Amino acid sequence: MSEESRARSFFERHYPEVAAFLAADRGGEGAAPVIGPTGQQNVHDDQAGPHVVVRVDYRLSRPELFAALAAGYATTNTGADPDTMTVDEIRRDVEAYLADTSALTLSDMVETVARQVQGGQHPEQMQALKRAMDRAYTTRAQPPVGVGCPSWCVDHYDAEGTVTHAGAVREMRAAAGGRETVLFPAWVSWTPAEEPLPVVVTGLENLLGLDPDGVRELASSLGSLSGDVYRLAVDLAHIRRGYA
Repeated sequence: MSEESRARSFFERHYPEVAAFLAADRGGEGAAPVIGPTGQQNVHDDQAGPHVVVRVDYRLSRPELFAALAAGYATTNTGADPDTMTVDEIRRDVEAYLADTSALTLSDMVETVARQVQGGQHPEQMQALKRAMDRAYTTRAQPPVGVGCPSWCVDHYDAEGTVTHAGAVREMRAAAGGRETVLFPAWVSWTPAEEPLPVVVTGLENLLGLDPDGVRELASSLGSLSGDVYRLAVDLAHIRRGYA
């Protein structure tokens, strides 16, 4: 395998949302089912009688559809449980966002949502939104989580026929001064068609696809970092004594 092929495989494996968007943007998709519209947009009480109803077809890749749902949900239904939303409610969120945006804004939103997913932001909500999207926009049969999945899989997604399994997200936390924060998330991931064994993905830049030795090395690095932080505390105490 060439270096270019290895780089492409790595990118597609660890950034599936962005990679799928780029593939779709190159015109890689075939015929797609037409779904909607669920309702009319721009309907309000002070509106004069309609002159015409203009319909616009949006050709969406899966990442674009997910970005539209995530944005629409955050705007209109953020308090709702995606797993209990009806199909019509899900589709209305998507259509409302598309009616109020441009193709350029949608492209930016795809990248924003992809970064949020890769960074481990709101992982449970993101997984629930993916399930909602699959319910409302079923384009092909896909087995539910648990059917043909490893025992540790809590979510999976199908990018152009390649299934990736994802384990539970673990939040690596730190606390100080009575406050706590998430340093980074990490989870087990596996794309059987491309990887011989599962790996660990983290929300840290350049630390993706780690094997057990890589995870141990990360743990060792974090242990060494504690010494640097402690020395910073010593330096601060020394500096503050000069102001006492």
